[in-house]
Amino acid sequence: MQKFNSKHIAWLIPPAYLIHLLDEHLSAEGLPNWISGVFNISLSTDDFIELVVQRTNSDIGKFVEYFLYTIKLPEVFIEQVSDQHYQVSIPNIDFQLPMNVQTESESKTILLGETPVNIISASQPVVDEKNWYLKNIRVENITAD
Repeated sequence: MQKFNSKHIAWLIPPAYLIHLLDEHLSAEGLPNWISGVFNISLSTDDFIELVVQRTNSDIGKFVEYFLYTIKLPEVFIEQVSDQHYQVSIPNIDFQLPMNVQTESESKTILLGETPVNIISASQPVVDEKNWYLKNIRVENITAD
């Protein structure tokens, strides 16, 4: 079986968002109870989290809490520090999300969170160009005089 890592968590966001919407639609019954009744199985969020933790060997509790139980979106902050120096962060989360960052020379997945990540690029980096995440992006140019 394929070993999972933190990069694989990104695929959970669209289903998590769908589950969140379905849970609101089934507000009186709740999605876990509805699935349990339809499929005659026992299902809980804790069971799901436990399975993912076993498969990925990483704690996703904060991730699940943020995307399932809040309406907040990650605020990606791109700050141009100097001519070819950028810092990218997501200051409104207290965990890390794997996001693709595209520069003029490469595309790579970087774990983004509260701590800014330094990016050297001749042009402004593009974060999550395929829009895997529901998010807001804020760009700030700081130039020294």
